[in-house]
Order: sequence, then structure tokens, then C-alpha cells
Amino acid sequence: MRTRQSRRRFAALIASVVASLFMLAAPAVAEGSWYSSVYGAVIGFSSRSWQDNHLDSASTVTYLSGCSVPAGFSSVSLDLYDEFGWFPDYNVGTRTSACGAHNWGVMTRPDSYHWTISAINGGSWGNSISIAGISQYY
Repeated sequence: MRTRQSRRRFAALIASVVASLFMLAAPAVAEGSWYSSVYGAVIGFSSRSWQDNHLDSASTVTYLSGCSVPAGFSSVSLDLYDEFGWFPDYNVGTRTSACGAHNWGVMTRPDSYHWTISAINGGSWGNSISIAGISQYY
């Protein structure tokens, strides 16, 4: 039979374990996400726009899978743009990968964003790309 003090210690232990699990899981949750695919996209193709309200500290990450180019695939470059309405969009940066994660880090302000394909296999013309899976987290 447990004493009152051992029950309290056990309850405190359980509470701390549960609290630790919530703290570990919280940063991994993105504010939003969307999923898509594209077939036959060329340089200049733009993704849909999304609104990042800057409510969390999750990075803006685009995961690509199943990339293919008729002449053989090696890499794809994406430019992330912060949309400024009537003014020109601001280029946040370019990320290149061999069909994987494109991570731009945490956005510094709430706004609408989109990415554009800026290079396929290192070139700026002549190729089209198909991407079976696009996962956008923000």
C-alpha cells in the first residue's frame, strides 16, 4: 500500500513526464502546410501563395520528392518571395537541392509568400521538371 507522500511523488513524476513531452512536441508544429504536385514545369513556374502569420517559430521548408527531368535530373533551385502587394516581391533567398528539403528558416514578419523555380540542373532555360510530391510547411 502506498503512502500519501509516495503517491504525491508518483503524480509529480507523471506530470513532469507529460509536460516534457508537450514541450518537445510544440516547436515541431508548423503554423500551416499544403501539399501538391507539378508536371512539366519550366523555369519561372511559381507555387501557390500562402499566408504566414508569424504565430510560431517554425521554419519555412519546402520538401520535394519524385523529381524528374526528361534529360536526367540532378538539382532544382527555388527562390522564395515575400509578396509586397503593389510593390515588387522581395527575394528571401535561393535554395538548391537534389529533390529534397529547401529550408529558408523562420520568416521575420507576417506576410504572403510563394516560391519560383529559378534553375533546373543548374541551368536557367531548356528543361522542364515534374515533381510527384510537394510538401510546404510554414
